[in-house]
Amino acid sequence: MQIISAEFNFETQFFKGYKYPKADHPDPISAFLSPSKTYWKVGLEYKPNNNFSLLLSPLTLKLVNVSDTALINQTQYGIAADRKSFWEPGLNADLKFKKQITEDIDYETKYKMFFNYQQPFKKLDVNWENTFNMRLSDYVNMRLFLHFIYDDNVLFPVYDDDGNDTGIEKPRLQIKEFFSIGFVYKINRKVMKAKRIR
Repeated sequence: MQIISAEFNFETQFFKGYKYPKADHPDPISAFLSPSKTYWKVGLEYKPNNNFSLLLSPLTLKLVNVSDTALINQTQYGIAADRKSFWEPGLNADLKFKKQITEDIDYETKYKMFFNYQQPFKKLDVNWENTFNMRLSDYVNMRLFLHFIYDDNVLFPVYDDDGNDTGIEKPRLQIKEFFSIGFVYKINRKVMKAKRIR
């Protein structure tokens, strides 16, 4: 089934982010609303079933803003030194897919891509989440999460073999992963009411 869809997304963080090791780089590189990303999307959504959906939004506006430029260097997010924000038009694609691999393992992925019209094939944003849920026993579950982020506007310093800053900044692939093990126990208690008969 295809439907016309409009979507609004807002992304930021609540706490400050730092370069690590923090002792060598005490200054924060991100903070609340610094940066923030806002997307306005208009397009078509294809959803043949509950396990798959694809939203193509050829009319997408991306706004990047750094509210506290005194604390955060906005140029590392693609914003000019004399500005606090920038916007760019583009094509956005959102894909969601779920699969029951086995009786005890299921997989879910969310893939988002933004393609800049002003600099096609040069400016690209990718946000890809992968989650595996595994039931190890009746009481133990394990979850594996892999998150890949690439944004051409987010720049990182380049260091030489001796660890010295070369003064060059380039975008890089960011990877976050974690796994968790949880214990689940369900309590089923039958509730009975007793009535005294005289």
